[in-house]
Amino acid sequence: MKQKKMFLFLILLFFIGLVPGSIFAADIVGTVTDSDTGLPIPNVIIKIIETGDSTMTDVNGNYFIPNVVNGSYTLLAGSVNYTPLIFTKTIGSCCTLRGDVNASGSINVSDLVYLVAYSFQSGPAPACEDEGDINGSGSINVSDLVYLVAYSFQSGSAPAPCL
Repeated sequence: MKQKKMFLFLILLFFIGLVPGSIFAADIVGTVTDSDTGLPIPNVIIKIIETGDSTMTDVNGNYFIPNVVNGSYTLLAGSVNYTPLIFTKTIGSCCTLRGDVNASGSINVSDLVYLVAYSFQSGPAPACEDEGDINGSGSINVSDLVYLVAYSFQSGSAPAPCL
């Protein structure tokens, strides 16, 4: 049996401005290329797992998914003879309260439990990564746990507001 090529997709994503008339949605556009040759790959299916919205790349490897509501999404890129690629993209800012890791509407001990489970026990990712990035460093890591413990139990500084 012929072995399938094992290539990774290079997904070049960029987001254009907000859709006119809406501050809660944006378009996802990008290009899929072969990581070895740099050539565009046509007929790649791009699917947003959470919504089921999908599209297919054109002959130039370009794709377009219109009017995606702000939030964090898992996208799947798949094509014959290529290894599927799963990646996460955030549209706009889903952040309403930095530190509210479990999206309960307030910051409390349950957020700390949620963050520990995510960080060390393969628990579910925060619905909004920005809310789990307690110290605003750009990623969720141990320093966010330290910050949240200091805030919750040692009168530390409140997390920075969402922008």
